[in-house]
Amino acid sequence: MQHDNHTSAVTARWRLQLGSAWMLVAAVFFALMGFFVKLGAHDFSSTELVFWRTLLGVLTLGGAALVRGEKFVTPHWRYHVQRGLIGYVSLLLYFYAIAHLPLSTAVTLNYTSPMFLALLSVFLLRETLPARALLALVLGFGGVVLLLRPTLSGDTGRRA
Repeated sequence: MQHDNHTSAVTARWRLQLGSAWMLVAAVFFALMGFFVKLGAHDFSSTELVFWRTLLGVLTLGGAALVRGEKFVTPHWRYHVQRGLIGYVSLLLYFYAIAHLPLSTAVTLNYTSPMFLALLSVFLLRETLPARALLALVLGFGGVVLLLRPTLSGDTGRRA
């Protein structure tokens, strides 16, 4: 029994470390994506950049799924199409922001999506947010304002 507890603790610790490593890998790849989108925006439109990013993803993930023998049939195709269209528009807008704003500003605005989702859930789904969540939203948006330092004039003093 003692050996089983030790084995499960080691396995749990290993999985946590593996998960953390994958998070770091994902962060590096998202940073690289932002960097390459910023570079590519000088020569390509946001639509073209989304096309190439999507094609790369389809070939990579589709190839892996085929190798594993995964099936692409689903009874929920409408929801997959809806999610795909929302994802396409979201990625297009994100790439547009990266192309036209400083990279740090575009990434900061992208990280506000959970806060906007919480607000939309109040208005669209009629959810009630607890006081702690409202405080977190106020602090979160306040932090974004401090980071972005908006001005009333057109010049922010930053270069893209």
